[in-house]
Amino acid sequence: WHRGAATYRRHLERFAAEPPPAPPRPGEDEALAAIYAAIRRLPPVDRSLLLLHLDGLGYAAIAEIHGLSENHVGVRLTRLRQRLTLLLQETTDELR
Repeated sequence: WHRGAATYRRHLERFAAEPPPAPPRPGEDEALAAIYAAIRRLPPVDRSLLLLHLDGLGYAAIAEIHGLSENHVGVRLTRLRQRLTLLLQETTDELR
């Protein structure tokens, strides 16, 4: 765990040094809000896996942080993308 925690802190420091992203274009606010709302509905471990992947970490780094195999990270991310797609479809259906 200590090695994983140190790696995680190192990644956080690297991302903290990056400049802030550009402001969203008109119409993107609603889409991003829906995506992040769906991500917040995921269990904490799944949310962490997905956010680390969105931050650009590779399967090996995510596997080391969570103590999983790279293959297991890939399988879980594939299933998470499918679940997130369903959650977003439910959200858009509710808005109609």
